[in-house]
Amino acid sequence: MFNDEPYRLTEAVMSGRKTMARYLVPASHIKAYEMYCSDHPDGKISMQKFLLSRGLSKYLPYEEVAIAQSYSSLGLSPDLIQRAKSHDKKSHRYVPISELEGWKNKMYVSADFMQHFITITDVRVERLQSITTEESRKEGVMPIQQGGYGTYPNADNSLGTSPRQAYAKLIDSLCKKRVWDKNPWVYVYEFKFNG
Repeated sequence: MFNDEPYRLTEAVMSGRKTMARYLVPASHIKAYEMYCSDHPDGKISMQKFLLSRGLSKYLPYEEVAIAQSYSSLGLSPDLIQRAKSHDKKSHRYVPISELEGWKNKMYVSADFMQHFITITDVRVERLQSITTEESRKEGVMPIQQGGYGTYPNADNSLGTSPRQAYAKLIDSLCKKRVWDKNPWVYVYEFKFNG
């Protein structure tokens, strides 16, 4: 799931301009690593090797992942009948797809309807601030018409004066907290758009 407004990152993925994404390593994964290290003081293993060898990453290399889009943006007929859980979650009813939350909100869509996919090509673990200028561009940051860097050519305002600075502001905005300065561990996913 990529941010649409105001950054248009789904569009950047589908244009082939965004080919990388960073996601915070959950605290439970870090705790598992720390527990392993305390239980095996002589067998030091890197955070990356530990997390990836145990399959804790949400996605793995060569995995194909659907790009979430709202049902309405996919051009589905609003009259298409779908099964929906009732409010008590114990029964189902059949309703037009336009009555489902996924009609406007891609957080509630079924992967079965998605028409566009990416393939994960590489996964690694590193600190957030390890991102390079080139990798910032692969995250969808680009020069914008008004000067500076943003996530699409005619963005209303600049996120920064360099790709890396723009990415720092972007990730803080996407995470809704000031994560850049905290420099947390992140999963780095490289991918290619399949169409």
